[in-house]
Amino acid sequence: MSVLILSASGMIQNNAFAATAPSLATASTFAVLAGSAVTCTGGGIAGDVGVFPGTAITLTGCPVNGTQHSGDSVAKQAQIDALAAYNDLLGQECDYNLSSTPVTQTLTPGVYCSPAGVTMTGVTLTLDAQGDSNAVFIFQIGAALTMTSSQILLEDGAQASNVFWQVTSAATLTTTTFEGTLIAKDGAITATDTTANCGLLALNFAVTSTNSVITECGGDSGTIDPQPVNLPLTTQERMTGGGSVFDSNNKRITHGFTLQCDVTNGPNNLQVNWGKGNTFHLDTLTLAICVDDPAIAPKSPTADFDTYVGTGTGSLNGVSGATATWIFTDAGEPGKKDHATIIITDGSGIVLSVSGNLNNGNHQAHK
Repeated sequence: MSVLILSASGMIQNNAFAATAPSLATASTFAVLAGSAVTCTGGGIAGDVGVFPGTAITLTGCPVNGTQHSGDSVAKQAQIDALAAYNDLLGQECDYNLSSTPVTQTLTPGVYCSPAGVTMTGVTLTLDAQGDSNAVFIFQIGAALTMTSSQILLEDGAQASNVFWQVTSAATLTTTTFEGTLIAKDGAITATDTTANCGLLALNFAVTSTNSVITECGGDSGTIDPQPVNLPLTTQERMTGGGSVFDSNNKRITHGFTLQCDVTNGPNNLQVNWGKGNTFHLDTLTLAICVDDPAIAPKSPTADFDTYVGTGTGSLNGVSGATATWIFTDAGEPGKKDHATIIITDGSGIVLSVSGNLNNGNHQAHK
């Protein structure tokens, strides 16, 4: 069953299409921008966080590697610029009609439209730039966007900073790997157990993030920014340790690691084991946020932080191309209150998602 209904113009080569990236202006530095409120529990945010005309920013175990703007002139201007970008996206001519329930497929550059909204469950959309790093992908969603256990993959030069989602109402992302700038006008944005690269911008409603990692991507190379701005700690700090966590089916997942707070330092090692011989091995650390969470007491006695949020690429069962996102906390000694959240994806989607206190083991933050 085809999920794309192509007009006659859709049969022309893609270089005839006129999809153009809008200017985000001051909104480009925001990983999260909301109209009414921002709530983040667990996970982390790499980039600025803002709300206008509301003022509420509530962070619980959610480190922010950027500047917070609560109802100020900076957040106001960012909202103005985000609305201008939204209207630009809305006004671009449609190249393809996208099904309201797409299936796994590869898409080439252009403007994709779905007046009825879009629901994806277990779907992979691969965005193929065909070797053109300036290729633009625009998704005009006329109602709500819902993605569950799905992912957006970038291929052959595609960049997340050239992917845009114009959503008329609400957007809900659950256990999903998301690429591109999402701007929602008349509904809230909710992200749960998700990695979102390039920003979640709600013009009039709230943004709620739970156990998710959200990054801005101004000038990115199609992946989560390798070095978030304003690293809050010295480059010498690190976290080590490991242990086991049980998933919802009471299956044991073990991990061990040595991770630096600066991605340019080493060594950086992470191995995760689960099931019958499944193994993830970290090759490259691409994101590191190390901060102190006031909700965790006592504070680590040997370092200035207790929470490590990271992302990296590596091999899954010996095959390269997998991505892991994790949040490790050091909640004092012994390690019974230390916490681990681990999400691993490959070309098939999310292959592991687990979150809980250590059953045994220990996480230790170091200067």
